[in-house]
Amino acid sequence: MSVEFDTPYFFKQNQPVVLKHHHGKYIRVNPENPNEPDGHGGTGEHSIWLCELEGDLIKLKNQFSQKFLRIWQNGQNIDVEGGGGPFTLFKVHVVESPNVVRLESERFVGRFIGVSEHGKVHIGEGGHNCTIKFFRQNIVEQLIKHHDPFQQPVYDHLDKVQVNLGDFTAQYKFKRNTEVVILHSQGEFLRVNPDALQFADPHGGTGEYAQWITELEDDNKLIRLKSAKSGKYLRIHDQGNVLDVNGIGGDFCVFRIHEISGNSIKLESVKFIGRFVAVHPNGLVSVGNGGANCALTFFHKPLQDDSFIQAEQQQLALQAQMEAMRIAHEQEIKHLEEQRKLELEAQQQQLHQEEQQLLQQQQDIARRQQEEYQRQQQLALEAQQAAIQKAQQIAQQVEHKFDDQNLSEEAKIIKQWLESIQMSQYLSVFLQNGFDRLSSVGVITESDLEKMQISLGHRKVLIVAAHLAPYAGKKIALRSMNYNTHVSGNKLDHKKDANADLGAHKNLEDECVWLCNQIGEGKMTLSNVKHGGYLRVPKIIDKEACTQHEVDDRCELHFVPVSAHVDHVAIFCPNNGNYLSCKEPNLFGHTTLVAKPNIGKQECFSIIIRP
Repeated sequence: MSVEFDTPYFFKQNQPVVLKHHHGKYIRVNPENPNEPDGHGGTGEHSIWLCELEGDLIKLKNQFSQKFLRIWQNGQNIDVEGGGGPFTLFKVHVVESPNVVRLESERFVGRFIGVSEHGKVHIGEGGHNCTIKFFRQNIVEQLIKHHDPFQQPVYDHLDKVQVNLGDFTAQYKFKRNTEVVILHSQGEFLRVNPDALQFADPHGGTGEYAQWITELEDDNKLIRLKSAKSGKYLRIHDQGNVLDVNGIGGDFCVFRIHEISGNSIKLESVKFIGRFVAVHPNGLVSVGNGGANCALTFFHKPLQDDSFIQAEQQQLALQAQMEAMRIAHEQEIKHLEEQRKLELEAQQQQLHQEEQQLLQQQQDIARRQQEEYQRQQQLALEAQQAAIQKAQQIAQQVEHKFDDQNLSEEAKIIKQWLESIQMSQYLSVFLQNGFDRLSSVGVITESDLEKMQISLGHRKVLIVAAHLAPYAGKKIALRSMNYNTHVSGNKLDHKKDANADLGAHKNLEDECVWLCNQIGEGKMTLSNVKHGGYLRVPKIIDKEACTQHEVDDRCELHFVPVSAHVDHVAIFCPNNGNYLSCKEPNLFGHTTLVAKPNIGKQECFSIIIRP
């Protein structure tokens, strides 16, 4: 019996699934190249994926290749070579019902898994080609569906049927690890499903699928059950709600033995108290609450000789000898503990006396330290007052030296610039170190500011603002250093939300002139002098830049130096992390400007100051 993938999957637990795309077939790994996905699959082994949930995100691991589906290389490539890292995480967007979704890359926003009408798996933008239906298997429904009603009923109680034990005729007493079969409350044997070994099945006989290896521990009070067929362990997991045979021997696979009588027991999960292995009258193997459906009876093959009995007797004798040694050892430890207790009391009394003496000494030292501290405080206060007086005198001298009457016109511009970014306290430092004009400020470096003993946080503000200083309030043109074209703005209509694409000209036309408007702490806007509108760098990578009527956070820009020349810069939007990039002109000489996340040749511009 093959188990069909015909049940909608609702993203509640990790489970094998198939992915049916918009054009009716299934996404799989290419049988000839398992690293490549395609859309020509059915529901065979190449099309089965393990859906792994991580909060609101999922990963898809192909069951054939054991690799993960991923979108990577800056959101430009999709394959099945992932190792489970951040490129393999996807957001689930529900479309019609909980199992009809679109999968968006967590790392690259706006990049979806899509399948074309020709079956090519590609990166989409979230349209119809990105719609995927998730289906899972339903083992219980399939077992009931394929049950032959003319066979012996599968749900009769144990006391009403004749059970064929095969070679497993001896009652298992939970004394040693061995191979067993497990008769459940409905009169058949518990086994792994022949068509899906990871699931438990209630319709076993005593063949290889129904044989289990016991692993006892904690003085035979706890047990693990490993399938002799699959090598996997019976377990209860997923907060105590799911039972299967896919464990590896961890905590979820450990059960406490509750004896009913003889070789009949109930198995309670150690990890999830109150959760038992159960077989219900409807043939479902699942988690029970400890009722009659949880009764299990164990059988093993009879021994061929009395070697086990002899070994068990030797084991009992050894246990008795060990118990006697344990009692003698405990008595000796008790005697030593009483003796140690008396010695400890004497030591504690002596220690208390020494502590009292030490406390008195510490109090004397603390009193002398307090007196010395007060004396030092008085001296420090007098020194501080003297320093303040001296600083006030120096400040008066510096203030007089650098007041407006004594400053040159260039120095006054420096003063106004520092005041515009709330850094006027550094005017004297700048002028004393020769930064007394905007041209020198434009090439200032982090090392220069550090030598001038300016604090780290203020250095970050100043270094960004300095690159803008020579151009604030001036008309400029931006020439691509890679293509030798000038960025131009186009005419906007009168609608409030209108925008216009950017262009580029070989010649420096009027529409290539921009006004550089400083808006504080190194930020600026660029408004087109001829047509109006503010230059905007979009948030989405490769989307075209444009101009618009009103300023928003995508219009706030920085100049970032790209060489030793002050006028060689990249144009950076700090609010979305993208740079303005000039694409290569096409055959008709048309050029578009887009957003890019990194600096290259296409992101470098030279600034030309216009009259």
